[in-house]
Amino acid sequence: MAKWQRVVAAALTIKSGNAVILRGGKKATQTNQAFATVLREALFKEGMNPQIPCN
Repeated sequence: MAKWQRVVAAALTIKSGNAVILRGGKKATQTNQAFATVLREALFKEGMNPQIPCN
């Protein structure tokens, strides 16, 4: 999945009230963590609950 596709997937899941699972190998771990951080910050700035489970 391209980086821009992750943004679109996250936007669609938030809008629909669903969840998104970021998958990938060892190389994707840091990218997924950074993406989750940015997503949390954006949710907080918009007054939404930024408490996204991340394991």
